[in-house]
Amino acid sequence: MDWKWFWIALAALWGVTWWIGGGAPPAAEETILFAQGGAHTVALWTAPSGALDAVDAGPIIHGVGVLPDGSKAYASSLGSNDVAVIDLNQKARVASVAVGGTSHHIAVSPDGRWAYVTLGSAAAVAVIDTETDTLRATIPVGEGPTYAAFAPDGRMAYVTSKAANLVSVIDTDALRVVNEITVDGPDHLALSADGKSLYVTSGG
Repeated sequence: MDWKWFWIALAALWGVTWWIGGGAPPAAEETILFAQGGAHTVALWTAPSGALDAVDAGPIIHGVGVLPDGSKAYASSLGSNDVAVIDLNQKARVASVAVGGTSHHIAVSPDGRWAYVTLGSAAAVAVIDTETDTLRATIPVGEGPTYAAFAPDGRMAYVTSKAANLVSVIDTDALRVVNEITVDGPDHLALSADGKSLYVTSGG
């Protein structure tokens, strides 16, 4: 057998199959979540299909946190003391976690183990155990907490308290504030990729 012609024929066959299949396998779909406070829902928009779903998540939904594996999302509520737990495969609300106050924003730890919920009405951060969907702890912070962010290694979390002009630094193992940074009207915040710099918007 002339192996040269065998490989040429096989390559030609592969080329025809690749062309029929459109040249490449279909891209994996991605879902983007939107908090819809006025509609009391979380919208799920899937690309590239453009499918749009809405999940009833409670009154005045404001923030959404998603686990790194994409299995679940958590939605904060400015109109209730509950955080909605959304199964993203079922596209449905499957549980609620009572957090002890109305909530503004949710940040999920890099390993997906914890969800930190800023409680604007309680001057605290609620810590949700994402394995059991139960309240693990409540950490007091400055008045009017708005946003939270985790260090890349998850060992520290940072919480802005707009009314108190403070950024609280939380030790996530000890579950307590270990430092406070004075910032005029802090609101949104973000860490650099190496975790060495924290950027905070100042409303004042």
